[in-house]
Amino acid sequence: MAKYEILFKQLRLAILRGEYAPNDRLPSENAIAIKHGVSRITSKRALNELAAADLVYRVRGGGTFVKPHKSTTQRQILLVLPFPETTSFGDLSKWHSRDASRYDLAVKIDG
Repeated sequence: MAKYEILFKQLRLAILRGEYAPNDRLPSENAIAIKHGVSRITSKRALNELAAADLVYRVRGGGTFVKPHKSTTQRQILLVLPFPETTSFGDLSKWHSRDASRYDLAVKIDG
């Protein structure tokens, strides 16, 4: 595998993991080259591959920026669970530890 492909995959993974937020500026070609021990041409090619993959956009003289993508789009949902009026917090914690682990669900409570 070519060095630019390895670098492309590393940068792609960093973007998809959220290490760079949408519209964040990526490090310069030179900074990436130094950090990863490759030539500037290799870092430039990796960044061009990210652009071709529609993960970033490049501004001549301005840098490379992360494009907003579907996996970073946040949606809020309201989850209403029917519990009897007599349910205590202890009962809820028992339910959570027993049943919630079966579902791939994250709940954020603001307040």
